[in-house]
Amino acid sequence: KFHFLFLRWVTHRYYYGVYLILRQLITALVPLICDLLRLQVVVKLLVYAAVILTWLCLLVRDQPWRLAVANTADLALSGAGFALVVIATVIARPYDFDPLQVQLLLSLVLLLLGVALVWPFVYSLVQRLCHSKKYLMFLCHHKGGGGVLARWFEILVHRQVTDPIFLDSDCLEDLEQIFDIVKQDTHALVILLTSQTFTRMWCAGEIASGIVAGVPVFPIAFDDYTPPSPDFLDELDRVWDHGQLSELASYGLTLRHIRDAYEKLVAVTGAEVERSGPLSSWEAVAQLVADRVTRRDPRRSAKLAPITKTANLGSQLVIFANAYDCEALCVGRVLSRQLKGLMQDTVVCCENMRSITRATPSVVLPILTSQCLSSVFFANGLQALVQIQSLVIPIQADTSFVYPSATFYASLGEGSVLPGGALTAPISEIVDAYKS
Repeated sequence: KFHFLFLRWVTHRYYYGVYLILRQLITALVPLICDLLRLQVVVKLLVYAAVILTWLCLLVRDQPWRLAVANTADLALSGAGFALVVIATVIARPYDFDPLQVQLLLSLVLLLLGVALVWPFVYSLVQRLCHSKKYLMFLCHHKGGGGVLARWFEILVHRQVTDPIFLDSDCLEDLEQIFDIVKQDTHALVILLTSQTFTRMWCAGEIASGIVAGVPVFPIAFDDYTPPSPDFLDELDRVWDHGQLSELASYGLTLRHIRDAYEKLVAVTGAEVERSGPLSSWEAVAQLVADRVTRRDPRRSAKLAPITKTANLGSQLVIFANAYDCEALCVGRVLSRQLKGLMQDTVVCCENMRSITRATPSVVLPILTSQCLSSVFFANGLQALVQIQSLVIPIQADTSFVYPSATFYASLGEGSVLPGGALTAPISEIVDAYKS
């Protein structure tokens, strides 16, 4: 019921509703106080001018309205009001004044008032008729469980299209208007559905904003995703705390909007892909998304050279990640893709033991993530690569990763960290590989 106080302002200026009410209160009390104190009309007008000038300074500094056109209109109206008060002050003074100059100033003020009143309607009409959307698609994802996954998918889609794709980590300056971008500035909303997508507040807001605004939606379900159950939808009010619900409400989104959007999204036919699946399956989904969003005939799609071509296992640089950690695997793929553009030699991301045993690199980049040192696959692969006498340069891709202590190495040597039967080398060599 307090939407009228917060909905009109940008999130970090939520308190401007109090400023607006205070301005209106002072404006209403000025005549009463001046009459009680028997002050001259000039004093009353000067107080009005001070109030309006203060509001103008705040508008220029903070730009508090959620819409840019509202800031412009308020600036114009307040500026015209300030000029009108100044002119009235001149007229109210006891000495003579030039009527022609006052008429000219009043004409300019009335013109400014007219422009300020008409401008929002003209701007809205032009935006609706002539506005071209900035982004081809908006990638909605759960940052904790699919941040690198989203980056990898963006790279694959950009091989199919050249239009801008919105990914929040690339557009940090636009996060304040992120829901407005979904509604007004993107052609399609592509939702990367992972295990926690529906529990993230920002994902809920993006999905609800897109579906309410009628933006075409294309969901991509990964293997760890499960559709929301009726019980989950009934208990949405327990998923987020009061602060998060209030923030969603400040954008005009309620639990009813979110629930309806989730129910509609489940009924939409999209695509499915395994997170640790082969690159060919990722490329196929990326091409399908590009075809759907651009509405092009798949038979006329550009025949791109697949990323899945045979890798040069004799490359000097090999990236190695825990293949059973999907985010770590995406980190390796993204990193190899980026390094290929910077290095003259090929870069290989080893994703299975066969490619690891065949590789002969001079430099190995192991991707360090949470729990990777407890993975048998990571232990066997790292030991095989270190045995080649390669230079090891670890890449810490997870802030929760903690470099092993003496206690960890003692437990590792005792065989309490990794099952000895699954290792391809003696535990002592695994310890040496970790220490390298």
